[in-house]
Amino acid sequence: MHIQRVIIRSLNATQPRHISRNYHSLGLPIDSPKNNIIPLLRPYGLSYRLASTDSNDTPTTIDYFENEEAIQGIAEATDFASLGLGGYTPPGIVQTILDALHTNAGLPWWACIVCTTLVLRTTLFPFTIRSMRSAQRTTMVQPELTELMDKARRANVRGDTFEAEKYTMKYFALLKKHNITPMSQFINVLVQTPFFISFFLGIRGMYNAPVESLATGGILWFPNLLIPDPFFILPLSTSITMFISMQVSEMRNAMATNALLKYGIVGMSLLIFPITMKFPAALTLYWFTSNIFTTVVSLTVTSNKISPYFGLKPMRDISKMIAERPKGKSAREMFDETRMNAKSKAKLRAYENDKVKDIKESARLKNYTVMYSADQLDRLYAKNSNRTRITKYFP
Repeated sequence: MHIQRVIIRSLNATQPRHISRNYHSLGLPIDSPKNNIIPLLRPYGLSYRLASTDSNDTPTTIDYFENEEAIQGIAEATDFASLGLGGYTPPGIVQTILDALHTNAGLPWWACIVCTTLVLRTTLFPFTIRSMRSAQRTTMVQPELTELMDKARRANVRGDTFEAEKYTMKYFALLKKHNITPMSQFINVLVQTPFFISFFLGIRGMYNAPVESLATGGILWFPNLLIPDPFFILPLSTSITMFISMQVSEMRNAMATNALLKYGIVGMSLLIFPITMKFPAALTLYWFTSNIFTTVVSLTVTSNKISPYFGLKPMRDISKMIAERPKGKSAREMFDETRMNAKSKAKLRAYENDKVKDIKESARLKNYTVMYSADQLDRLYAKNSNRTRITKYFP
């Protein structure tokens, strides 16, 4: 109604003939020329054309924003900052990258999440290769390492700490000889974990804000990224791809001969499904994309033609190596052995404690010579307060 009054008032105004004027604001009183130039109003975001009743006047077009998506992008960018998102924290950087792709590149939110995940995992690719190299070097000497650890464990059960220490030193010497560090196999996990947490917190922050456009930023059966997948397809796919990626990764590194490790992979994969059922689709999409990337990389870099470029052994050599080795212990056998070792250690510890108590009690009564092994006598000296009355004797 306000605009209509402005137009009517402008029709009564007088202006010299054949003079046209462009109007950039519709909220101010304007004067119209005598030939009655009337603005044809259109919705905001389109162009405004001035039409004249004088045939000598050429209609003038004022172009503002022809693209409504550009206007929406500017509004969303302002809203994104006002919601407290972005910044220089790791989750804020993830949010800034996602918003930049959505605003500047015009990608839908689901595509922004997928692209950012792929770029992030590609950045961490060198750490993945390094971890795989270390795992394969460990596999080459795995039988020797297992034998040394078994000998050290049996020596500990017998209470022979000197023998156990000797085998432990041989174990680490073998690792050093083949340029293997215990943490190198886990460097990929250690590096990826902060990035995973940052991405998780970044998307969760956008979900909690919330960024309203995420409600229409999905695709296919999950158009709304702010709610969990209504058909549970994404959680189920995430669980399956988690199992495949872990299984392929361990098999490619020849580390899947451990029965407990196999059960651990299955258990973790099954646990992922109920966890991700309540996640918004944006988070589940990120996890699913990351699992797909891991599987593809594991299958690619250990192929027979590509593996030499990364300093890795091809899968055919690893499979042959696993087939030639004796079958490892089952999970039940490993569990029984661990339980028996624990019982043996407990009995030995109780026996040593009783022996030390007897020696301490006798030492308070009289001087005598103790005939005992060196390490047990050292433990006695550490616990006995009347040390001057005990004489060391090593048989």
